[in-house]
Amino acid sequence: NECASPQKYHVDCDSNAVCVDTEEGYSCRCRPGFADISEAFNRLPGRKCVEAVNECLDTRLNQCSENAICEDAKEGYICTCRQGFVDASPNITHYPGRICNKPRKPDDDHQVSHQLDSCNPKDPRCGNNAICTDRKNKGQFICECAEKAFRFDDGSCRLSAACDVSNDCDKNAVCANVFDSYKCQCRPGYIDLSPDPETRPGRYCKELVNECATNAHDCSPFAECIDATDGYACVCTDGFSDTSSTAGLLPGRKCSNSSNECLDRSTHTCDDNADCIDTPDGYNCQCISGYVDVSSSANLPPGRVCTVQTTCPKQKTDLMFLIDGSGSIGSYVFKHEVLRFIKEFVELFDIGLDRTRVGLIQYSDQIRHEFDLNQYSDKSSLLHAIESTHYLTG
Repeated sequence: NECASPQKYHVDCDSNAVCVDTEEGYSCRCRPGFADISEAFNRLPGRKCVEAVNECLDTRLNQCSENAICEDAKEGYICTCRQGFVDASPNITHYPGRICNKPRKPDDDHQVSHQLDSCNPKDPRCGNNAICTDRKNKGQFICECAEKAFRFDDGSCRLSAACDVSNDCDKNAVCANVFDSYKCQCRPGYIDLSPDPETRPGRYCKELVNECATNAHDCSPFAECIDATDGYACVCTDGFSDTSSTAGLLPGRKCSNSSNECLDRSTHTCDDNADCIDTPDGYNCQCISGYVDVSSSANLPPGRVCTVQTTCPKQKTDLMFLIDGSGSIGSYVFKHEVLRFIKEFVELFDIGLDRTRVGLIQYSDQIRHEFDLNQYSDKSSLLHAIESTHYLTG
């Protein structure tokens, strides 16, 4: 339990997180009232916990305009100018909604400094954001600013709520009104991958996924996962060499111990009668001269079970096995120990009616002749018969 001895096991949970013991190790969970922002720092969950403050609840904690809506976010807040107001913030792309102005619409009773253009409703030629209309129903058609547009001193009509009319901002972007136009900004947690992010940002916003923090990666257990904008990279840690290419894998997917396991008997599984051969990817075992490798019979890699090569196989021999099939043996031991031993032993001999013959008898509360000496004349058939022997029990 690493959580019980955090210093001993180098538990790296944040001071405002709780350590939770698991079968694989431990996990960290931010305490109530704290927000987990570990992902933003390329860390596992619970490694970076900050006090969960809603800046929108107190105007002293945010810089949003009084004419803006404050939206709380995991890391900070977002300001968006209210409908009918124009965003005039100095840095509207990164800090929108700090200054929101409402355009002044000239009063109907006051004389404006320009002459309204008359127009023909059948062939209207009004400027941008203007329509040809008979406002006073007197048959006098003039060009007036369309809905959500305001006339400025230069006589032009400019939109003040372009976001409400039509915009091509990504669904994961914030649309901010500016005079006669709008600007898009990707929300926190999304990266701007727009074709022209400098002049037309916020058109394509892709969610930032930290595969390293969410453990959604295939790095080797002995590699460090490094988060990147377009994915992640794996780098083998000190003491391990990258052998991914030998398996046709991407870097950091297979990391092998750089040390020589063959130098220490406790770090390899070779048989005592086998040579340990160090390789870049670990080690290999090879039975020494005079010993036969029967590891495959036990479903083990080569060189794990080496049996002495005797002179018996070269002589004409009869082998009769008498095996215990009583209930005290158990089906697992019978199959994985008793029958395995017989198969490994038979592997040492040259099987044939004029060379080595094998018979098998099983006893329990009854005696059963599994097969006689003259029944099998080749090794493959004999091994299959041994493998197919049923446990008597009793």
